Amino acid sequence: MSGVIEALHIYDEHNTLVLSHTYTSRPLSASHLLPLYLQHPVPRPNLIYLPNTNPPTLVFSLTHANLLYLVTTSCEVEPLLVLEFLHRVIDDALEEFLGAPVAGAP
Repeated sequence: MSGVIEALHIYDEHNTLVLSHTYTSRPLSASHLLPLYLQHPVPRPNLIYLPNTNPPTLVFSLTHANLLYLVTTSCEVEPLLVLEFLHRVIDDALEEFLGAPVAGAP
């Protein structure tokens, strides 16, 4: 598998976009992606396949400290790599800049 992470979108508890970063290609926009994600029933799976988008897209999700993290890719990618990427974003990048609130309650 040689897939790449195309985009990272972070939403707050009110589903308001906090951060959106595109890494490569032309992934789904954050405003287009969120309704497609929310139409799945709760509890939502951590991996959702969206075959009706162009290109078909895999959406990886993680909720941490009332923030929703969505990562998109249009190729197969190792799920553990995406999970590790998300945890590094949370632990290293965001906590470095935002401090302890991102760490979540015990």
